[in-house]
Amino acid sequence: MVLEKIDEEALREFLIEKEPVDEELWGKIKNKAEGNAEEKESAISLIFNNYLKVPSEADEILKILALKNQPLNVRKKLATQISKDKASIPGGLYLFILTKLSEDPNEEIKKQVLPIKKEFLEPLNTTITITNKILAIRKKPIYKNFQFNWLTFLPIDQMLFLLKLHKNGKDQEIEQMLVRVSKDKSYLTKFEKDLSSIKIFRDRLGIINSALEAHSIGNYELSIPSLLSQIEGILWDIASIKNIAYGQFIVTRNGRMIKCHGAYKLVDQTHMYDLMDWTLADFFLKAIYTKTFRHGILHGRITNYAKEEDSMKLVMLLRALSEIAKKEE
Repeated sequence: MVLEKIDEEALREFLIEKEPVDEELWGKIKNKAEGNAEEKESAISLIFNNYLKVPSEADEILKILALKNQPLNVRKKLATQISKDKASIPGGLYLFILTKLSEDPNEEIKKQVLPIKKEFLEPLNTTITITNKILAIRKKPIYKNFQFNWLTFLPIDQMLFLLKLHKNGKDQEIEQMLVRVSKDKSYLTKFEKDLSSIKIFRDRLGIINSALEAHSIGNYELSIPSLLSQIEGILWDIASIKNIAYGQFIVTRNGRMIKCHGAYKLVDQTHMYDLMDWTLADFFLKAIYTKTFRHGILHGRITNYAKEEDSMKLVMLLRALSEIAKKEE
């Protein structure tokens, strides 16, 4: 099914962060960006051709080289480069460069980029419509009953596509696609790097990385209990940052402070429920923190729990919590 393959690729691209920085390449780019016009043109080509291997500071170089005080041939080179290939650069950076070049005093440059800018902005004009559509869908039973409605970190178009597959009875295909992505070596490498930049994850990285490695090789006996324990700890860490939890006490929605030893009350009775979004919170409460899953596994009462799809769901739940943690730091 071609459409599904394309969507999986888009999903993978969204989930995977940049590759490790190529320091030698990055040093060459910085030197060329400060050189003459010809060297600056070379820097532009190197950034576009190797964007995933350079740090975010490369964005600033491109922004500077798009300004009208740069040599004409440099601006022309940037216009040509951005006209033929977006090169997976972020949409915000792409729009910034297009905007600057569309205001360039050189008519040839403006003529080259204005049609592209118009084409790029056309889909953005539908953003409000799409957003309203997903908000309306979220109220419908089909969305509430969709087992992956809690993937809150996905772009709207990806979620709508998954929902379409669900409506067509393809939940198994969705699950298999997510399993493939969650076990992808490059995804896990970038995910681990991303987690290392989040403060509340740093003390947990050894355990989490070992759990992700176990998941990637199919050792779900180890990945599932490890991820379960870390996910609960992360929930408590986020709650502490938000002044929802104080040691063994939590602050309920009505402002009462009560003693609490379990993550169920932490999510169900406090503003953590709202912070997580109802889809993610309900998934945790109804599918994870249960007698037949979390309790049975961590208390040693269930031993036949090593299922690929359950391990995948915990990896994706960890990803969703990491996005929340980023916003709260």
